[in-house]
Amino acid sequence: MFPRREWVGRLVFSLALLVGLAGPWVESAHAQAIPALTSAVSRKAHGAVNFDIPLPLAGGSGIECRLVAGAPTLVLLFDQPITAGTAAVTGGTGSVAAGGVTIAGNAMTVVLTGATNAQAVTVTASNVLSAAGGTLTSAAVTVRLLHGDLDADGTVTNADVSLVTAAVGVAVSGFNYRFDRDFNGSITGADVTAVSGALNTTVAGGASANTLPTISNITDQTGVTGVAGSPIAFTVGDAESGAAAVGVRVLSSNTTLVPTSATALGGNGAPRTLIITPVSGQTGTVTITVEVGDGIAVASDTFVLTVTPPPKLFTAYLRPQGGAITPGSGFATLLLSGDETKAELKATYANLTTPEVSKHIHGPAGPGVSAGILFDIDTAEYNESSQSWRWDIGPVAPYSAAEIVTAIKSGNTYINIHSSRYPNGEIRGQFLLSTGSITFTAPAAPPALPGGLPTAQDAARFLHQSTFGPTKAEITRLQQIGYDAWLTEQFAMPTNRLVTQLANNGFETPTVAAGAISANPTGATWVFTGTSGITANGSVLTTPVSPAIQINAPMGSRAAYIKATGRIAQTFNVGQAGKYIFSFLAAPRTNLGGIPTLSLKLDGVEIGNYVLSRTLASSDAGRYNGFVTLPVALTAGSHVLAFDGVTTGAEDTAFIDDVRIALASSHYGYVRARLAIDNGSINGASRNIETWWRNSITGDDQLRQRVAFALAQIFVVSAQDGTVNGRTEALANYHDMLVDNAFGNFRALLREVTLHPIMGQYLNMRGNTKPLSPLFTAPNENYAREVLQLFSVGLNTLWPDGTLKLGTDGLPIPTYDQSVIEGFANVFTGWNLDTTTGTVVPYLNDVTITNPDGTSSVVRRMQSRNDTWSAPMSVNAANVSTSSKKLLNGVTIAANANQTGGVNGTANAELNAAMDNIFNHPNVGPFICRQLIQRLVTSNPSPAYVYRVAQVFDNDGTAVRGNLRAVIKAILTDYEARSTDMIANQGFGHLREPVLRVTGAIRPFSPTSVTPGRFAITTTDTQLGQTPFRSPTVFNFFEPYYVHPGQLADSGLNAPEFQISTEIMAVNVPNFLRTGIYNASATTIPVFQGGDIRLNLAYEQAIAGNATALVNHLNLLLMCNSMPAAMKTRVISAVNALPAATANDRLVRARFAVYLITSASQCAVQK
Repeated sequence: MFPRREWVGRLVFSLALLVGLAGPWVESAHAQAIPALTSAVSRKAHGAVNFDIPLPLAGGSGIECRLVAGAPTLVLLFDQPITAGTAAVTGGTGSVAAGGVTIAGNAMTVVLTGATNAQAVTVTASNVLSAAGGTLTSAAVTVRLLHGDLDADGTVTNADVSLVTAAVGVAVSGFNYRFDRDFNGSITGADVTAVSGALNTTVAGGASANTLPTISNITDQTGVTGVAGSPIAFTVGDAESGAAAVGVRVLSSNTTLVPTSATALGGNGAPRTLIITPVSGQTGTVTITVEVGDGIAVASDTFVLTVTPPPKLFTAYLRPQGGAITPGSGFATLLLSGDETKAELKATYANLTTPEVSKHIHGPAGPGVSAGILFDIDTAEYNESSQSWRWDIGPVAPYSAAEIVTAIKSGNTYINIHSSRYPNGEIRGQFLLSTGSITFTAPAAPPALPGGLPTAQDAARFLHQSTFGPTKAEITRLQQIGYDAWLTEQFAMPTNRLVTQLANNGFETPTVAAGAISANPTGATWVFTGTSGITANGSVLTTPVSPAIQINAPMGSRAAYIKATGRIAQTFNVGQAGKYIFSFLAAPRTNLGGIPTLSLKLDGVEIGNYVLSRTLASSDAGRYNGFVTLPVALTAGSHVLAFDGVTTGAEDTAFIDDVRIALASSHYGYVRARLAIDNGSINGASRNIETWWRNSITGDDQLRQRVAFALAQIFVVSAQDGTVNGRTEALANYHDMLVDNAFGNFRALLREVTLHPIMGQYLNMRGNTKPLSPLFTAPNENYAREVLQLFSVGLNTLWPDGTLKLGTDGLPIPTYDQSVIEGFANVFTGWNLDTTTGTVVPYLNDVTITNPDGTSSVVRRMQSRNDTWSAPMSVNAANVSTSSKKLLNGVTIAANANQTGGVNGTANAELNAAMDNIFNHPNVGPFICRQLIQRLVTSNPSPAYVYRVAQVFDNDGTAVRGNLRAVIKAILTDYEARSTDMIANQGFGHLREPVLRVTGAIRPFSPTSVTPGRFAITTTDTQLGQTPFRSPTVFNFFEPYYVHPGQLADSGLNAPEFQISTEIMAVNVPNFLRTGIYNASATTIPVFQGGDIRLNLAYEQAIAGNATALVNHLNLLLMCNSMPAAMKTRVISAVNALPAATANDRLVRARFAVYLITSASQCAVQK
């Protein structure tokens, strides 16, 4: 049944404008103040949205077809703000409701009451006063009401019924709001019933005046699958109602490619926009129809949208080409169109040694290989607005366009910049596939990891990621205690900063006059007993007899002496338990007595016994010798260090100077203890390399050392720089600084890196000054450029997951420009070596180093403890730039003509402001965390992995930003690091860089040192293509975004370590391993290069009689149980082919198995 028909009344709006004139002699200003009626509408609220039926100001009046009940409301709009006026019904049935006139801005709203259907009502506004003081005498609007006349033709017909029937269930919009007759916000069957019940009712005056709405022409468009297009602009209008009242909708001829939900309209006046996001993965063409409606009539425009695959973004980091010695660098992007017919090229670069002469794209060729020109950039079309070159890809003999595109996609094209000094190319960059997006969506959380303690495979994988190679005992213990307990232990390992040096370790107090002796002095911190004391240079004890050698103190002008069984001792405190080493210098008396012997004791227990030999006929007589102990375990708290003379000759005398304590894992402490100096200059290579291998292989603080090595490959300095190479202790101190900050805060680390003299030397910040007369040269930009590019934020803006943030043009958004580099360069002025740390007194006397096994070597000179190269640089305000300094994100430090130095000075404040500006940039977390993940876990962390770790960098859970301890824990305990489901994923893991491949083959076998305590390996540039502390450039041995051309490039996979994995290294590395592991005759004990490190294969020898047991053991130890079945079968067969009857046979078996596995390509990859 249908509900009872109700006659609600039919109002028809017609508008008659009656304007009272103020008379012909009113001044012009007054006439302009008279308000004028510009438009009128009948308004109803359909649910929460108002929809207006326009009331034309000329011609047939508008027809209100909606239910009259509910107080019809007219809105009259004037050309200027009004402040007063009245309104009344002057024709037809009805009246203005009490309080029914409201005025706001330009509008007068009139609410009617008592109006009936099918009639005309005239409403007259009177005495309308403008804010400017003018008065409009009257303006009349005639309204027609006809309930159900949806098409506004003056009669309710079946056409109206059809309209509302077809719209049932359709959302109310600007096209169909007239059909919602009860204006409740939805078109339902009740509306159909009501319109049907009003059939054949009419209102006088005929159809409402109406013209078609208008829409401007939209040209054909192109789009990218899955990517929101740029806004498409068009214009709409309507003669009766105005543009704001026009409804707009979009229809698609192919809803698989572009569903209606993939369109978004914008604007609410005449200018409108349309954004289309084609369905991801779909391509093709679609006809898009844009319709505009005024509630009665509809107009439309159509265009064709062609959807292509997404463009592919290729990026190139420009670095020195071949043997070019240049500070030049740059970045280039190549955006290959979806149809692969053209590309857009952008390139920025700086610091060329000489003027540029040309630039090209070459190919096909991989890294380091030359090829012909594919695109001559110099002759190409350049777009000034986009700062890019357009490349219409066509054939270049002998290559077709398709072959050139294939070369681009496979990473076999490169851009290079030619200069007058390097006409064949000064800098070059290989174009490699990159990923990025215009919008960002946070990734979902990963699945939960299984609970419980780790399996053997889990433990081995974890330790390969967090150490320099696990031992069997470490794997077993990790299984017992779990990840968290192990991490807690490693985080608690002592740092160098907790080590308090022995007081008065150079015996310079109390004061002893030149040539004098002070026996058993007090106030020296040391306790002197027996025949002991302090001697000054030139005393009777040091006076030469024969030969004429003056025994002077190497540090300062005084030393301690012990005669016969004398003793010196000092009580000292250790802040944190750990392993420590002690070092000192000692020399024998040459003018009287015999050869002295010293016993070094710790808490009454001897830790070293040293005979100070001499040859009076030699020019080396009386030379000071350097001594260093093996590591000694100390508990936190108080300890006593004592030197006891153990010879019986009353005149047997030993001189002692520069007594030190250092963490066993301290690079600086060990280098100083070794006194590693050759031929009058400090040897910056061998001793620092030696201490790196020593700590990597034997250090207890494995995680700290491993993370420090990762940091060293981000904050790169290199002994390839001659000055750096000549500062042995300072370079060791720099690495200790990274060690100490490995679990600290990134902000502190960044400042310490910035102010370390080694970094200052390497990247030219040391001695950088403001422009000075007469040349007024701009400050050096080297450190400013690299601290941004390499140490913190990177070249391009990143999303929180480390992917590139792209602009609407599909290209990366630079993080900074040249003006920011210049700003930071000005901040980094005025800093140089800190000369306030004390007088530098070199060890000018010859010194001999004596090793724990009794071997020795002669050295010529070393630096004193007051080395300014190991103290943070200080600032000289006179050299600090006074100009304004532009930083990241639009921050500017104001100019300051009165710079001041010191901790609280303006120069230091500016440096801190610059550090904070970098540290708080949103790029830092994803940029740094991604590289740390690469160094520890995998070359290709998923964006979700980077996101999770970067979130910890941003906030460690206690609102602390930059907590590296929390970051390292997040890296190592993340789902992607721990889940064995990741192992089989394409791109997971990474190629072991050569030095880690070697430590991973040495450390698991509890190695020993031929020279106790040293564990030395010398320079391995040739053998491994890599030596610690000897990166060829500031860009490290390899770059984090390096992609190996070919299949890896096609898959978009990073492979940093492959950058130094050449055909030669593929042979050299296994040969290097063979030298130290395998000896076919088993008659010679093999050692690694340097002749010092020897594997201990006792356990492997013991089980080698069972080839399967041996290989299973090595599979876990070296490959985390990931050895392919076919490889395991072959290795077992090869081992079984060797005899096992004797102990030597089994040792040969063990060595052979270790060599076969460590030299295999499968073992070269950490998964």
